[in-house]
Amino acid sequence: MGDIMSLKMNINRLFNIVPKTYLLIGIRLLIFHLLILQCSMPVLAKESSTPDTEDLFDMSIEELMDMEIVSASKKVETVRETPSNITIVTEQQIKEWGARHLQDVLKRVAGYYMVRDRDEWVWATRGTVSDNNQEFLVLIDGHRMSSIDNFGPGQIIELPNDLSNVKRIEIIKGPGSAVWGSGALSGVVNIITKDAADLGELKQHSSVTMGEDDTYKANFQMGRVYENADWILHGSYITANGKAVRQSSATSDFPIFDTATGFSSHPYGTYTTDLDRYDDSYMVYFKGNSGKFSLNGMAFTTSQYNRHYETGKGRENFLSTEKYFLESAYRDNLGDWDFTWKGFLHYNKAEYENKKDHNGARPTRLEKVWKDKSIGTSMNLTRQFTDNIFFNSGIEYTYTRTGPDDSTSIAQTAPFTVTKSTAHFEDQDITGYALLDYYLTEDLKLTGGTGVSYNDDRGEDAWVSSPRGGIIWNASENTTHKLLYNSAYFRPATFQATNNPNMDSEEMTQFEYILMKKIGRANVTTTLYWQELEGYINILSLGGGSTQFNNSGDYKSRGIEVEFTTPFWEDHILWANAAYCDAEAGGFTSTLPFNSRRVNPSGEVLSYPEVTFNIGGTFHSLDKKTFISPAMRYVGEVEYRATPATTASLTDAMYRHVGPFAYLDLNIGYEPNKNLGFYVNFINLTNIDSRNHLSIWNGTIDQPGRYIEFKILYKF
Repeated sequence: MGDIMSLKMNINRLFNIVPKTYLLIGIRLLIFHLLILQCSMPVLAKESSTPDTEDLFDMSIEELMDMEIVSASKKVETVRETPSNITIVTEQQIKEWGARHLQDVLKRVAGYYMVRDRDEWVWATRGTVSDNNQEFLVLIDGHRMSSIDNFGPGQIIELPNDLSNVKRIEIIKGPGSAVWGSGALSGVVNIITKDAADLGELKQHSSVTMGEDDTYKANFQMGRVYENADWILHGSYITANGKAVRQSSATSDFPIFDTATGFSSHPYGTYTTDLDRYDDSYMVYFKGNSGKFSLNGMAFTTSQYNRHYETGKGRENFLSTEKYFLESAYRDNLGDWDFTWKGFLHYNKAEYENKKDHNGARPTRLEKVWKDKSIGTSMNLTRQFTDNIFFNSGIEYTYTRTGPDDSTSIAQTAPFTVTKSTAHFEDQDITGYALLDYYLTEDLKLTGGTGVSYNDDRGEDAWVSSPRGGIIWNASENTTHKLLYNSAYFRPATFQATNNPNMDSEEMTQFEYILMKKIGRANVTTTLYWQELEGYINILSLGGGSTQFNNSGDYKSRGIEVEFTTPFWEDHILWANAAYCDAEAGGFTSTLPFNSRRVNPSGEVLSYPEVTFNIGGTFHSLDKKTFISPAMRYVGEVEYRATPATTASLTDAMYRHVGPFAYLDLNIGYEPNKNLGFYVNFINLTNIDSRNHLSIWNGTIDQPGRYIEFKILYKF
């Protein structure tokens, strides 16, 4: 403990003396690595060819269970070995499903549910839903994209990207903090991008996509593979006018109340809003490898339509988000240990740009919401001690700085004013993990370990641990049993902790039984789970101060998920999954349920359907040049509200019930040769919009209806 504190004090002193110099040195080192990489490539001998990637659906059950993943333990292991409930979505599936963004992928995963809420998609799984998806951790090639200041993935889940650049997506359902730290309560989504080898013989790929509502997207990939190095560059662009849908202001029994003036500023009214509307948005992503060294980096900027703190007359905002990161890694052997070092820089900024005020005029100010800068380093060590014992460990130090000018400020002219400001804030975390795998026999494995996080700014909550353990039994080459325990935590975000420094972390515990089995040609996975979230971070008021955020209540959920995939008639695929979840809340005081975004006045848990069901398939023509992929999604009744109130008395009427509904999607592809592909995607053919609505801060908003998209892909 003394050594850790001494190290921390020295690092703090360095940051306080020369923070800008330190950052510049880090940037120069990364640029130096990049120059070495770029200079070395021209003198390398020649390019190497690589085989095409084998698709998940073409694998036998043995190959599927032995598919290598990295998200569960920060090391390469197979699906059969991993002590987590993990779903893998491959490049081929993304293409056949016509997935536009992450939401189109997740909605086909057992137990996931999502709904459009103003400026973001809200995710839910296994009875949980959270503001800004703060309980889900989103990674790109293992790099954390969530913002510590804004407490969630934010707009990163809506990258200006049609997912053409993605090799596979690894989705952990449930806690993952044992290796990934804060924010991995309800799930971890690791987006694995393509390497140069994944481009195949044709080294440049480009696509153009056109859709309804004046939606235009462009995407490119180019890369090279040499004997000792490779590099790839991705790029994306999107612009869209969005889908016009109805939005209603609050009803008379539910005002947004200004405690300073005593004025209820939201009279009842109905107007339109444009969902999925973008100004010009871009993303550029680079990956390079040379020997033991690798480098990747991203520049991402998007400006998405948002209606925030609006009155009955409406107000037009764009939420502009910028994210940049550089990450370098070095891998080597230290005797019997495998060693990996990483260093990274990360910059995140978001602000509201006011296009139109309440009177229709165009204001000139730009309202900054949050900005944070992070620098960090990590080290991982793994070792195979004996044939039966494998040890995996790591430690990471991250320094994040917000302010003093990087404050949170949301202001609006009378009659409704909400102004919040966070002082200069520094967050310094030391996180580590130690995991041990022990093989009793070749087919029976015991696994366990824990993650630990330390941050002395959190008072009594400075230390947080997240243990995990499991028994994995490969009963036969066609059957695997897993009995797992996992836990996770979410530290309060910067502005939450600033307003209430005594607030504890949310904590999640989960037990799972997983059965993976091959029945004939079909692969079937059945999961039973029980989980509990304690110390939910609740919004109590809009007035600020120490009462704005607080820990309140907990909930429990249990359920079953069944996933099924089978090939038939050679290359055709049929897949289906179903999920049932039952959740209950407890520990809330008599007043908190009225202000909770989780619990309604009767004590019932909100925002999660008990039943979801997906079924779909991919069918190929005899010449393999054409495929068609229909999919249907059924969602049971949902109850949702996302509005904190202060002094107003709420009634059950403000908790919106969405009845059962079904979506029907259809994707058709035609690939006349290896260079060219044409795809048309029909989303929500049933055109459900008015039935699938939800409550937002001050009323209800309809969901987007039918959408049609056309894409051309060219490889050269």
